[in-house]
Parts: sequence; structure tokens; C-alpha cells
Amino acid sequence: MGEKVADMSDETATHDQPPSANSGDAAAWFVRTRGRMSEQEERAFLAWLTADSDHARAYDAVTAAWNACLALYEDRELLVMRLKALTAVSGNRRLCGEGTEPSRS
Repeated sequence: MGEKVADMSDETATHDQPPSANSGDAAAWFVRTRGRMSEQEERAFLAWLTADSDHARAYDAVTAAWNACLALYEDRELLVMRLKALTAVSGNRRLCGEGTEPSRS
């Protein structure tokens, strides 16, 4: 699916804080940095990142959120629970007659 991304600052991002005004920019940069960037884009990213310590904190918060989602996605126990839940829902639909052709009398 993806790989864990390293934080860009020395400070630890927390999930308890509300999104900052920089969150949108940080999310946009996070997406852009996942792909191939030109040297000009890399310089622009580094300029944005170092222009304000809040930028690095916002970027780290986005990175932490990504890594948390990735960890949940790859958690084997959660995958088994999800499969069981989807199987149960699928079985319930069949019992209720959903997904079957109506009878033609």
C-alpha cells in the first residue's frame, strides 16, 4: 500500500491538536512529495517547510496521520475483523433477499 514516512522536524506531532491554518498546505505538499518532483518543486517545498516552524509541525501532523492510517490498514487483526464483518453483512443480505432476482410468476 505505502511506506511509513519520516517526520520532517524534531518535534513530535500530536493528534490532540486541531488542524492549523497550514494544514491544507501541508496536506498538499505531502501529496506532492509522494511523487516525483522537479528540482524547482523540491526547492519550493524546502522553502515552504523552513519558512515557518508551524509549517514543519503541520507537515509532521499530516505525516503522522498518514502513518497512523497506514498502520491500521496493514494491521492483520483489523483485516481479519473487517473480513468477518463483510462476510456477515453479505450473508445477512442473502437472508433478506437482497441481491437476488425477483421471482417471475
